[in-house]
Amino acid sequence: MTYPYRNHKTCADWEPLPERFSVMLPLPPSTNALFATVGKRRVKSEAYKAWLNEARYAVLTRWRELGKPAWPDKTPMLLAIDAGIGDRRRDLDNIAKPLSDILAKELPVPDDRWTDLIILKRTTDHPGFAHVVLGPLEPPG
Repeated sequence: MTYPYRNHKTCADWEPLPERFSVMLPLPPSTNALFATVGKRRVKSEAYKAWLNEARYAVLTRWRELGKPAWPDKTPMLLAIDAGIGDRRRDLDNIAKPLSDILAKELPVPDDRWTDLIILKRTTDHPGFAHVVLGPLEPPG
């Protein structure tokens, strides 16, 4: 079996298809800081709420800049993330879920359960930010 993504070094390598959405987002809080316990309930933390607002603004601004693209329902999707966490104090895999969730919530894309390929890469190129590419796994047609 061949893996077509092995030749891709960064998210920029996934951008050429016009159907793919690319945005630079601040890194979400660590997984342990996403929710707080209030009484016996789990609620979104203040840090997570602040990140959601900032990320939502960035996603929607970029979406409008690109002409408000939409993607067909039930289309297998690719999510590629270059995470600007050069140090080893954060787990790379904990960054994907909040980023995937904000894109699925704010963009007209298939539910994030249609994401068939997730590529995560640690980088020092943009500390504190994630370059995120989302789009169809295969070109249409």
